Amino acid sequence: MGPQRAAASAGHHQLGIHIPYILPPEIGRAGATVPVQPGAQLHLEYRAPMVAFMGGALGAPPQKWPGIAAMYVVFGLTFVLLALIVILAVVAAASAP
Repeated sequence: MGPQRAAASAGHHQLGIHIPYILPPEIGRAGATVPVQPGAQLHLEYRAPMVAFMGGALGAPPQKWPGIAAMYVVFGLTFVLLALIVILAVVAAASAP
């Protein structure tokens, strides 16, 4: 959605962010207590999770992507499984009379 601006009075404020979804109705929930100084600008960054049912990340930029390690594991296991299927197909084809 891009950068968003919001005016806030000085003091501590609770900020909560989530992404609308089907089931559950909200994913990637993240929250922070934000100290706002008079006349100051505060830059925050939200990162949605890579896995739908994990929480998001909210804070000073840059934020890491929550769930990136889980995605690497899933993609790695998928690659290994596909490689094994190809190897088994080649071995089976080579050993067939």
